[in-house]
Amino acid sequence: MNTSDRPDSGGARRAPSLVRLAPAALVGAMGVIVLSVAFSGYVVGSSHDLPAEVSGDARALVAATPAIAAVGLLHLLVALAFARGRDAVRLVAASVTGLVALAAGTSAAMLAAGIDPVGWSSAAHPIGAGVGTMAIAAAVYGLAALVGGIGPADGPSVERRFEIDLAAA
Repeated sequence: MNTSDRPDSGGARRAPSLVRLAPAALVGAMGVIVLSVAFSGYVVGSSHDLPAEVSGDARALVAATPAIAAVGLLHLLVALAFARGRDAVRLVAASVTGLVALAAGTSAAMLAAGIDPVGWSSAAHPIGAGVGTMAIAAAVYGLAALVGGIGPADGPSVERRFEIDLAAA
């Protein structure tokens, strides 16, 4: 048996459990989506051949790019907390994710009622768009909070063993 195939019994860490990996994957995927929105918003917003009527919105989008990117990076930190944090950190991450699910659900309800949850003036933005997106986001964040916050984190795990029992042979 090759020595690189043997687990290091002294300092080997168990692979994260599915209770940790599932919410980490959900929140991490949402973080990647937010980062891609930040990047594409910057690229589109800094284009020089935009019509004059949308140039103000483009400047506002470029100005918001650092904040959008920060939100995406926070998503990745929460995903890391789900995957590798201690139980207290995992429960805080689940609580924050649950609050985000409530905010997304509230935003979806506001959009369905005809109220723009993020705009100062409903005359500037279409109100009916985005109800489905916010509802899906609320469901994803809610699922991540539910799975990440229930039970002990040492549930069924993805464990790799490279042991050969020579005594039994």
